[in-house]
Amino acid sequence: MPAWSHLHPAVIHFPIVLLLLVPPLLAMGLLWPAQRAGLHACALGLLLLGTALAFLAVVTGLAVPLPAAPSTELLDTLRAHERLAKGTLLTFAVLTLAQGLLQALAYLFKRRPSRGVVLVLQLAWLLASAGAAVALLRTAHLGGRLVHELDIHGQTRH
Repeated sequence: MPAWSHLHPAVIHFPIVLLLLVPPLLAMGLLWPAQRAGLHACALGLLLLGTALAFLAVVTGLAVPLPAAPSTELLDTLRAHERLAKGTLLTFAVLTLAQGLLQALAYLFKRRPSRGVVLVLQLAWLLASAGAAVALLRTAHLGGRLVHELDIHGQTRH
């Protein structure tokens, strides 16, 4: 069985794509209220799967061994990548919980919340997710630098 570290490149792209698809689906649900329930349920499913895969990506990334004699730039970039990855994962975990609660509240009340309430809450969520998306893209960029510019895999002993 290969080490966990070999799974990181195979896993990492899935959560990036899934998590970036969620805000457009939620926005479409706000634009087309007749389709809201289905679009928002789909978005929540992608958010759950994307967050779970992000957890797997962080775990497999932490298993990547350090090169024998890493440069200072590589170590600094790696530390920033790890810190951002953990923070991004935590942020998406909170966003997943918040979105789940937003959608559950609509079904727990005897009557549906007004469109204005749904709109304000979802817009607040979308704003928060924009910040998370920036962190996700920054994390991905640093990972790309580690592989393509700093050649972390070429320097790593297996």
